[in-house]
Amino acid sequence: MRVFITGVTGFLGQHIAHKCAELGHELVALVRNYDAAAGLFPFSVELHEGELLQYNVLKNAIEKVDAVIHCAADTRMGAFESEAQRLTNVEGLKTLVQASQQAGVKRFIFVSTANTLLPGSALYPADETMPLQQSKHLLPYVNSKIAAEVFLRQAYLEKAFPVIILHPTFILGPHGVERSSGKLLLTALRSKLVFFPKGGKNVVDVRDVATAVSQSLMHGQLGASYLLSNQSLSYEELFNSCCAYAKLKPRFVRLPMPLLLLLGALGTGFEKLTGRSHAINHKTMRLANEQHYYTSEKAKKELGFEPRPVQNTLEDTVNYLKHGKIYT
Repeated sequence: MRVFITGVTGFLGQHIAHKCAELGHELVALVRNYDAAAGLFPFSVELHEGELLQYNVLKNAIEKVDAVIHCAADTRMGAFESEAQRLTNVEGLKTLVQASQQAGVKRFIFVSTANTLLPGSALYPADETMPLQQSKHLLPYVNSKIAAEVFLRQAYLEKAFPVIILHPTFILGPHGVERSSGKLLLTALRSKLVFFPKGGKNVVDVRDVATAVSQSLMHGQLGASYLLSNQSLSYEELFNSCCAYAKLKPRFVRLPMPLLLLLGALGTGFEKLTGRSHAINHKTMRLANEQHYYTSEKAKKELGFEPRPVQNTLEDTVNYLKHGKIYT
């Protein structure tokens, strides 16, 4: 199968490319910088330099592909709307869909996020029936992903566009994690005092997500969405486990909600004054106190999703960060 991938130089995108190549697929990819991407892969990838909003570039790249995997995104977690983020996550998606329709692709795999689904608790984890509505209270990143999903569902219903939407939770694992979700762990691994909120995340391995993405090229119902989740952990459990694997013994301190809200307000103020996106703001600090727990039973049944034990994921992530001397 000839497969076109966006976001191929990112943490998840590289793992997806490796998995697809392992399965014998012929790969085509969109990259922003051809020279920077050319040496990243130990296998053949036909690279096309350009942006998601460049229809002619996309049209030429997708002309003879069978399927598209779209995992490129602007994932900044700022509190205020960003036109650049909207253009990438919404308008860029629409341009890619237009080119895919023109090319007659058989499958369009959209890698979204579990954050577009209303979260559950440890006792009652959420499933794919719990979509969120766009709201000013949500992060603009999440709103942009919701808008993209709404557009894709309409395309499926009105034009039979062959889309499948995947919702990974918090992705960890080796090779490139330090540039994305691993930043959270690096903060703990570099500190003698580890501060944590009372909330929690569902952790999934990047290698298992990449496998599920590749499986969705052949399996799964068109028009459906699938959560790719594994085990739910509180922040305290997550940091404790990672520090234990790193053989570190920092002191752990839970941050009370009022202090987190104060830090969030300061971060939002800084973002407003400077115009630069800041991951610590009043929206992200509120999220940090919530449980974001999900179930992947549907993906297990229909995609053959088989996530490994989460402790293996944490140990491999820490070993990668340690051997790369990233946190020492």
